[in-house]
Amino acid sequence: LDSWTQVDLSPFCGRSTCVQESKESPRLLELVEDCGPLPKANPKCKLSEKTNKTAPFPNCCPQFDCEAGVKLEYPEIPNAAPNNAGAAAAGAVNKGSKE
Repeated sequence: LDSWTQVDLSPFCGRSTCVQESKESPRLLELVEDCGPLPKANPKCKLSEKTNKTAPFPNCCPQFDCEAGVKLEYPEIPNAAPNNAGAAAAGAVNKGSKE
């Protein structure tokens, strides 16, 4: 995929990139990247003061401080079927990041 313009999705933490599907295809797709789902609530983990919501992506993603030995758990996200015609028609791709 060739990529062109990257656009910050402010006030949301993410970015959008216009990409060409292939060298042979004039079809353009939008690649959207964000922080992914928030972790499940855990009283032993707090949102870190290091979180900078106004920083460029991916540095704006929330950071958490947890007590020793505690790991964050994330909700299960159902995967879209490979032949998801709705997403293909919209030209949308969603890529989450857990940082």
